[in-house]
Amino acid sequence: MVSPSYAMVGNQGPEIQQHDLKKPSSIRSRRLDHTATWTLRTQNGWLAEIASLILGILLDIALIVVLRVYDGKVAPRFGAVFNGALTLNTIVAILSTGSKAALLYPVAECISQLKWIWFSKDYRKLSDMSTFDNASRGIIGGFALAWDTRLRSLASVGSFLMLFSLAIDPMSQQLVSLVSQQISTPINATIPVAKSFDLGEGMIIEGTGGADRGIESGIKGAIQTGLYSANETIPDLTPSCMTGNCTFSSYWSLAVCSSFANVSSHLEKVVIPATREFDSDEYRYQLTNSSYIVSGFGRFNSSSAAISGEAAPQGAKPFNFTESIAFRNVDYPLADIFVIYPRGIEGQIDFNNGTIQAGHTVYGAVEVLLEWCAQEFTTEVQNGISKTVRHSERRNFTGEYQPALYGPGPWEHLFDVEENTHAGIVTFLNRTLKGSVEQGLDQSFYASSDAAQALFEPYNLDQMHAADTIWSLSNGIRGTNQTGLELTVTNIATGMTNYVRSRGYMVANGTTFAQVIVVEIRWSWIAAHAAFVGLSLLLLACAMVQQQLSSIKVPAWKSSSLALLHAMDPSLKQEPRGITNESEMSALAQEQHVRLCLTENDGWRLQSVDRSVGSVTQYN
Repeated sequence: MVSPSYAMVGNQGPEIQQHDLKKPSSIRSRRLDHTATWTLRTQNGWLAEIASLILGILLDIALIVVLRVYDGKVAPRFGAVFNGALTLNTIVAILSTGSKAALLYPVAECISQLKWIWFSKDYRKLSDMSTFDNASRGIIGGFALAWDTRLRSLASVGSFLMLFSLAIDPMSQQLVSLVSQQISTPINATIPVAKSFDLGEGMIIEGTGGADRGIESGIKGAIQTGLYSANETIPDLTPSCMTGNCTFSSYWSLAVCSSFANVSSHLEKVVIPATREFDSDEYRYQLTNSSYIVSGFGRFNSSSAAISGEAAPQGAKPFNFTESIAFRNVDYPLADIFVIYPRGIEGQIDFNNGTIQAGHTVYGAVEVLLEWCAQEFTTEVQNGISKTVRHSERRNFTGEYQPALYGPGPWEHLFDVEENTHAGIVTFLNRTLKGSVEQGLDQSFYASSDAAQALFEPYNLDQMHAADTIWSLSNGIRGTNQTGLELTVTNIATGMTNYVRSRGYMVANGTTFAQVIVVEIRWSWIAAHAAFVGLSLLLLACAMVQQQLSSIKVPAWKSSSLALLHAMDPSLKQEPRGITNESEMSALAQEQHVRLCLTENDGWRLQSVDRSVGSVTQYN
């Protein structure tokens, strides 16, 4: 058969005859120049696809390495790029997109190669050629391929991967989560502690006959601050924390501790006979001869368990606390105070035959102790707010000449207080924490000292006529601007402790934390990349195996347009017309069925079949 010649239309050029289109006889020899080993493997084999797959895997490995390096670390900024900072999310997006692109190349080529295998098995509609090509380029073609082949072709896996690739980018963005966390910093945090306490020489207060050993005004102010703290709790020392977030694990310091004991059972009711004819007898409730309260007008009494004027064997003990009831075993007390107060009223006020019979007042007593101790603390600062917690403590301060807490070794002083300092504080507390409160006929209260007023305020006498009212230490704050005795005494101890620690010239070191943005990797989302790599590798391997098992074997034409042009049998060029609109060409392709066959002289050809007859159209 002689093929017709073609001519240019109009004025577009000279007529071109068929002999002008013939290739020179040396064309095959020139082809051999392009059959070098590398070119052959790239064009006729799968070397390019394998290399692209390896590149995609390496990019995914690089992505995992980057994520592993920065997981749990401060969010990095890689320098200025386009007037901004290159963030970790940008790096993840670049690696993820590069990996997806590298993996999609062998997927698309596998779909194209499976197209040839599809046509080599049977006569197929010519339109399937377009369906396969569209499937290798996007998801719409992939859906069409899956529908047309009814999932009978391995290329359907490639169609799924094309669809799956759309989810890779959003899934990659889920890998990196930025959370606000506190991390430790090299900045040092400190808080004062003390192992010893020495105020040095102080002034002698005039009018005391030299018995009042002088101490500096700082420790006096600390005591007074705690005494007059009203409802407020005195805070512990605030550490030096530049970041506003610090922690101090267990640390020890010299401190002042307080103790309380209910000694109401030791109160003794003593009758004081009237000295005048028309006076009634008085009743005195007492713990010792110097610690008592008189019923009637007496409302409060605070006195020391020490016997003043009785010299101790050593200078560090200006008083002997021989009258102590609950704390006789304490070797170096700072203050041992008895507080006697009305607890309430027993009985009720009622009328009986025109007379008023009232109940009688019930009194209670508490012994309060202040002493040196070694205290264990932990401190935490969060957003600039400090919180200190006390844990274990050791109170057994002994010593021949001064209060000291000894260690396991001989003469090993863990904590100690200079003897004159101790004696001066004891003298000041013994003089300060004394006083009484009485209620006159005009119902006004009269305090003998400022300390008596501060210690008396826990007890609201306005409520004493309630029959069910019982006063005790556990009542805590009662009424407006009234503070419990425990809180007042504890504040005195805290104020003294803070002053002692601030004069200790030692510090405990803590850890500072800064609020930073930290990278948190959600490793479960990496499964999308792993699945995409695994399926791409599986598709390429299966496509290579299926090619070897098919009649084509070699070479792999894949998406080559030249292979399609050369495969067109002359019969296919005669039946359809030239290029028309897409719909008309699609309709014609639906009607025409072709098969990839190996001819005797022309190699592999797409040959058509007459569906009405069921035989291949033969051409001479």
